Amino acid sequence: MFLTSVQACANSGSHTKAQEFYVEMRREGLSPNTRTFGKLMEAAAKAASLKDAERWFSELKSKFPEEIGQIQYIMLIDAAAREGDLIAAEKWFQHLNDSGNILDRRAYHGVMSAAAKAGDMKTSKVWLQKMSSNNLTPSEMTFIAVAEACVEEGNLDAAMTWLGQGDPSQRIMATAQVALNAIRSGRHAIAEELLKTPRDDKDESIKAISQEALTLRCLALKELVKLYLDLGHLEKAQDWLQAAEAICCEKDIFRKMYLEMLKACASKGNLMKAEKIFLQAHKAFKGFQDLTFYTLMVDAAGKGKDLRAAEKWFEKALDAGMEPDIVLFTSMVDAAFRSGDVRAAEYWQSRSSNAGCVANKVMLSTLVKGCAQAGYKEKALRWATQALESLEAGDDLVILNCIIDIHAKNADPSSLKEATLALEKIRTPDERSFGPIINAYAEKGNYEEALKYFRRQEGSPRGVMPNACPLDSAVFLFI
Repeated sequence: MFLTSVQACANSGSHTKAQEFYVEMRREGLSPNTRTFGKLMEAAAKAASLKDAERWFSELKSKFPEEIGQIQYIMLIDAAAREGDLIAAEKWFQHLNDSGNILDRRAYHGVMSAAAKAGDMKTSKVWLQKMSSNNLTPSEMTFIAVAEACVEEGNLDAAMTWLGQGDPSQRIMATAQVALNAIRSGRHAIAEELLKTPRDDKDESIKAISQEALTLRCLALKELVKLYLDLGHLEKAQDWLQAAEAICCEKDIFRKMYLEMLKACASKGNLMKAEKIFLQAHKAFKGFQDLTFYTLMVDAAGKGKDLRAAEKWFEKALDAGMEPDIVLFTSMVDAAFRSGDVRAAEYWQSRSSNAGCVANKVMLSTLVKGCAQAGYKEKALRWATQALESLEAGDDLVILNCIIDIHAKNADPSSLKEATLALEKIRTPDERSFGPIINAYAEKGNYEEALKYFRRQEGSPRGVMPNACPLDSAVFLFI
């Protein structure tokens, strides 16, 4: 158990925690073995603590001298590299050489990285020459290791110089990997600069580039697109999407990137931007048969409260030979409600039924919520009854919360009773389930009932959520 715990700490670079497990292990009377010390060294190295790595190395050497090998020296060189201690890295490299163990790329990577992190690019290049002199061919990992050290020191020019070495595939893979690491560590500006470098896959050397290298670059571009989408920077996301198009990413990856862009536009109701992206995708795929793209266009129009535009995109889907499904019809119903046209919403629901589409939970919830918000109480309740009778809908929180809200707003005893009956049907009510009932009782001056439901809300499985439904001020005074 203790070794497993130390190993987990080593994998995550948590040296402090690894030491705690080691102390507990000794307290239990358990003796460490070579693997224990090896994992403690690894944790120290990943935590950039050369002093601790050397301490564990000394412990291992004193207890199991015959177990000292190449890997332990490599970890010490790595720890020195992470600290940017070139003297220590060279010292441990020499110890490795003197030990008779094999000198491989990893040892040279470590010393070159230490030099790069110390800002000594001249020495780093000297070690690259030594590596070549020992008949070791640099791989993309060589350039990644040194470039990463340069990036950490903020020397982007030096990083790009190192990434410009090797054959085309090595250059692409190394640059893409460093860019990916930069994106995942929140340094997207650095990733942008790296991915802006000239692309070898557009010149005559395209045949010399491996598919693995192109796939990795495409992955880096995809991550950058996703990052800017998450940040809400649609323009930048689109620019990098075009960059992905230029290197011919796999069609499936490409399609998903365009869909993410459209979803972001649809969620904001940005129809103009969505149309540009749709046309760009249509051109990239030289025409496509994908109903999801058209549905997202309807969503974008609907959220922008432009029913006429939503209808236009529905017709475009038909013109493209698409067979509308319940998802597309639901988007049309939602667009009608958002535009304040209840009659149009009912028309699109009827049209979906005539087309043979069976109303699902999402369609029924949209009808209930839309009618309720428009003030059509009876219609909302009629759709809610149909929804709750449906086996597919079952215990639907959105629908039941709408029923509670409709009845609670009436505030007469019979309506309040209906609201509380609906509440009892919910297995896991939230603050929106209790809020209308609490406020209805408070407004009638029945603070005892209001307080009762407020206490039920506190004790519900979901508890009192952030921004929970407010109580009338008089209820707080009563409490």
